[in-house]
Amino acid sequence: MPVLAAIRPDGSSKLILFSYGCHPTMTNNLLFSAEYPGVARRVIESRISGVRVMFLQGCGADAVVGVHSSEKQRYLLDDQWEDMEAAGRILAWKVLLILAHQMEPVSGNSLSSSTISRNLSFEHFPGRTELEEHANGAHLGDARWARYQLQRFQDEPVWPRGVEARFHGLRIGDVYIVGHPGEVTSAYGLRLKERHPRMKLITLGYCHAQIGYIPRRSMYDEGGYEVDAWRTWGYPSRWDRSIEQLFESTAEAVISRLL
Repeated sequence: MPVLAAIRPDGSSKLILFSYGCHPTMTNNLLFSAEYPGVARRVIESRISGVRVMFLQGCGADAVVGVHSSEKQRYLLDDQWEDMEAAGRILAWKVLLILAHQMEPVSGNSLSSSTISRNLSFEHFPGRTELEEHANGAHLGDARWARYQLQRFQDEPVWPRGVEARFHGLRIGDVYIVGHPGEVTSAYGLRLKERHPRMKLITLGYCHAQIGYIPRRSMYDEGGYEVDAWRTWGYPSRWDRSIEQLFESTAEAVISRLL
């Protein structure tokens, strides 16, 4: 788990950034909440005087947080709010342990950034006849999506030919932060770190804009929510399968600009 700390001349901590690659959606409701990252921030700030703590969302569109049954029994947890509190505390203590025993100094005084935009295309652009077939079909998700599109388009549908995806990189000394747009599945961040094992690299999702779920190519044949959630955004179809290569090559291009 990456942790970045800004230290004052007197040795005290001024700012702590930490990242984790899981959905902050443990409570599964529509209430406003800082969720487990908010609990973690509160605990860390209560243990370190005068510090501000910030959470950075990692690549984790296909990952959710859960509390192991043994932990639930140990702490007698019986509802989702207590689960969230426990998860936040576990995360906070991990950050505190890293701060106490595993931190390395940031070397160099470089400060730079880079942004690259790419155009994402779709797999298919259905016509009105196809929409009408889906609207009368047995698949509830397809039918709901198709009926909505038929209301939008009185004649033949005019689909967007693509969606802008903005990638951002930030270099602080020898630390590199790479931000991906959209809900990026965890493998994107993990594989980028695998390709740069000696680099102090923080990989983030949900940056710049919410353009939908970004699945891996292998997930297309497996199916699942991350592949088929395109209906939620009113898109004409899934992303083109070249999206994996595009995302990985663009992230590499961002890093190369910062070197």
